[in-house]
Amino acid sequence: MRDYDAVIFGASGFTGQYIAVEWAKTCKKSYRWALAGRSKAKLEATRQHVQEEIGSEANIPIVIADVFDEPAMAALCSSTRLVINCTGPYRLFGEPVVRACVAAGTHYVDITGEPQFIETMALRYHADAERAGALVVHSCGFDSIPSDMGAVFASNQFPEGGCCCSIETFISLTGKRGHATTYECIVLGLAAADDLKALRQAQSVKVPYFGPRLQLRSLGYDERVRKYFVKFMGADASVVRATQKHLVQSRATTPPVQFAVYATFASLASFVPLVLGGVVLYALSRFEAGRQLLIKYPAFFTFGYFSHTGPSAAEIAGSTFTHRFFAKGYKDKSNVEGNKPDWEVTTRVDGPEPGYVATSSMVVSAAAVVLDDEVAARGVLTPGAAFRNTTLIERLQRRGINFTLEKSEAVA
Repeated sequence: MRDYDAVIFGASGFTGQYIAVEWAKTCKKSYRWALAGRSKAKLEATRQHVQEEIGSEANIPIVIADVFDEPAMAALCSSTRLVINCTGPYRLFGEPVVRACVAAGTHYVDITGEPQFIETMALRYHADAERAGALVVHSCGFDSIPSDMGAVFASNQFPEGGCCCSIETFISLTGKRGHATTYECIVLGLAAADDLKALRQAQSVKVPYFGPRLQLRSLGYDERVRKYFVKFMGADASVVRATQKHLVQSRATTPPVQFAVYATFASLASFVPLVLGGVVLYALSRFEAGRQLLIKYPAFFTFGYFSHTGPSAAEIAGSTFTHRFFAKGYKDKSNVEGNKPDWEVTTRVDGPEPGYVATSSMVVSAAAVVLDDEVAARGVLTPGAAFRNTTLIERLQRRGINFTLEKSEAVA
């Protein structure tokens, strides 16, 4: 028997503290859990913060481990059934944790939104994780639970005997602050764009999509949401497409779905500066000196959106997110060949501040699903592949992350 059911690794970080509090408030009382990281002083401060937030002086164990100390990481991962990894950027600090979990047969979830890391881990560790009986699920936070599980939810709203063939998703956010670590992940991800492209070309999987080809757009205005939009550069699209590949590879009866995701803006006043800022961000991220400037001065290069202090409690309380899903498909999946889609579904996923509050609820709920043995599969999987037939959506609904059907009807 292992010492713990769950260990929160990187618990003293900005996001890690939110996750630790969420776990303490919502996990089963029977679960044995601990805080972990490399700084005892910072972890003790986190423990005190958690105790104050939950109004309890109950002792919370602390485990000291540095991500690059292999014996310490091996001991940590061998001591627990599951690790929640909060230590980013994941391309710098994530692989040793994944490797140690797989070697120990320990389950793993994280909140990364870094496509290269996600896809590299699947390539390197999926087979080993299957053999070890370990489940590794990346992107269990705002990147990319709303998009991936939202696509599952939208697909499930088609009539019995019908099927979804394509989904367009539009993300809307309120709130204007984020922490610098999240921003650093974005900068490093842009820098590795060519590496990611080469990785995908080396192991391309043909997905037999059906129905009319979904036209991908870069930017514009959409009447359905009445907002300007730009192609969303986060992990969401790659995670959802990886889920579709898994459906094909696992020979699931659910057909794969074409997917596109966009970020929205209420006005040109907010749309134009962000597009221009994105161009500057991409250009500077292409060389080392530019990346160092971007990472050193996040507030300057993001108009104050990202900073080393992160958002205040008041800013977090006033922030929300909404994903709207516009899905097309068929009332009868035997009537697909040569016919235009005859059924449409509109759904939405709404929740509180996405980067810290909602993300904490998402990853803690995902971890609880794994610990409750709702997932039979093993290996390195996406949320949609791992959790599509579990109670994750119901658990999220109870945490204020709402999945709502707006309409399901014949195409006019």
